[in-house]
Amino acid sequence: MGMREFEIIRSTLGTEKATYLIQKIWQLLKENLGTSDIAGHISGDTFAIFFVTRQLSLVEERLKSLNLYLANLEE
Repeated sequence: MGMREFEIIRSTLGTEKATYLIQKIWQLLKENLGTSDIAGHISGDTFAIFFVTRQLSLVEERLKSLNLYLANLEE
């Protein structure tokens, strides 16, 4: 998962605010993934998510939920 225009955020708001945003996204991931799922911050605006479940509908539901939270962060 990558956030669009992260470089603009960092150059406009500064490194401190960009770091805060990355931390906020990480918190959202921790709060919205299943207990068996694995997530990691790769670098910059790139995160990886590994869903343990084989139920596609559950994965889709979690991704939709995350997208809604991220959309609200952009506002």
